Amino acid sequence: MKNILSILRNEIEKYKNSLEVIIGLIAILFSISTLATQIFDSSYSIALICIALFFILQRAFTEMINAKKEAFGLFVPKYSPQKIKWAKVLRFFSGILLVFPLFLLIKIIIVKSTSHRVDEKNIGLLIARFTNEEDDDFSYKLFSVLDAELQDGDTINTMRVNKFINIGGVGYLDTIKNVFDDNLYKKGLLIFGKRSTTSPVFDCNIYLNGILNNKKIIHLQNPDVIKFSIDYQSQVVAEFILGLLYYNSNEFDVSKGKFQQVLEINQNENNRKLIGYSRLFIGHNLLCKKQFAEAGKEYKLGIKVDSMNGYLHYNLANVMLATGAMDDAYREYTIANKLNNKLLNPMEERYSNLRQPAKKVKLAYGTLNGDTSNIHQEKVMPINVPAKDFTVIVIGNKYGVVNLKGDTVIKCDYDYVEPKVYTFNGKKFFIVKSGSKYGAFNNNGMQAVPINHPSAERVLEVIKIIEEVGDPSNVSQF
Repeated sequence: MKNILSILRNEIEKYKNSLEVIIGLIAILFSISTLATQIFDSSYSIALICIALFFILQRAFTEMINAKKEAFGLFVPKYSPQKIKWAKVLRFFSGILLVFPLFLLIKIIIVKSTSHRVDEKNIGLLIARFTNEEDDDFSYKLFSVLDAELQDGDTINTMRVNKFINIGGVGYLDTIKNVFDDNLYKKGLLIFGKRSTTSPVFDCNIYLNGILNNKKIIHLQNPDVIKFSIDYQSQVVAEFILGLLYYNSNEFDVSKGKFQQVLEINQNENNRKLIGYSRLFIGHNLLCKKQFAEAGKEYKLGIKVDSMNGYLHYNLANVMLATGAMDDAYREYTIANKLNNKLLNPMEERYSNLRQPAKKVKLAYGTLNGDTSNIHQEKVMPINVPAKDFTVIVIGNKYGVVNLKGDTVIKCDYDYVEPKVYTFNGKKFFIVKSGSKYGAFNNNGMQAVPINHPSAERVLEVIKIIEEVGDPSNVSQF
């Protein structure tokens, strides 16, 4: 027994230096991988680090094996046979560094090959953990509330993601995108944030991926000093998320009801972001139903609570533009741009003439306001062409429009209808007059510009802006 122990001791002494090298390298690799995980919240970044380390170690050990020195006029290996042997062993085992990149590559290939299995119409409602701990009561509760309402839906799939996402960390946006890729969803919502178990801190973030025509994060921070219950917070967030989903599905009345429910169950008037965004989407739902005045009221209520929300100002400006309040629209666009430089003011420079007093104009086939001044074609982008497929009719001194089939396009309710069609971007518009105000209808009989403008030229300019910026009911910003 003593002989065996003696032999083991001698062998350990023989390889003592090599073992120290191996242990040191292992420690370094673990340290680097741990540090990389903290610094880079992205598997792709870690994979690149592993590949770089592999090539560095390969070169270092190869140089060690091939190193020569001069001795007695000959070039012999610089290091002892034992060290060269260990260098070869370590060079071989450094290939372990390629395991993770190879695994990631295989995973990407599998995801790409199986992604066709998921219907692109499907929306993934993904709920991440709100604490670093596995047992996260809030995400469980939120999942149960949402899943109960959406379980009969064919296109919305609710699931929990066993991952905590630290917003603001380096690479966290890559992590968010990877969550959708890993779960084979091209679009949907990811709900993530932080809920402290020892303080009132509650941050909820909703990442919109490919829905509502945006990729944005909505931040709903709870500023309360009161620690609300999980049931309360999960119900508020769930109603807000359901409002977004129904809005995306064009179920505007249901969506509006959900956001109104958020406002009803909200227990704190200082929760400004939640209230502001709820008012914003209530306004959007009204706007999509062409209820401009009601939408404007909601945006104004939102601004009273959260005046720093640029989307509220921008959409209020859209409403003001459509209803003829040019100066007010210009002001709100300017405020929105200062709060968020991505929200550009469409009335700046090119449309500054809109803020000037309206000009009285004469149009072909009838003077709309009795003035004989000429309209400058370069200022009015829509051009007038004969109404080949439509006819302006008069019944009892009231004007309207019918098509060649005799179907009513515009009822005979107006004091005048310009007998030519104005076209812009392939769309057709009729200028109408009621009393002293002007507006426009499209060739489908839908009101394109409310009858609230002082001149025909002003209506044409508004059409020009709406067509370039977008119909307020279709391009609501948030």
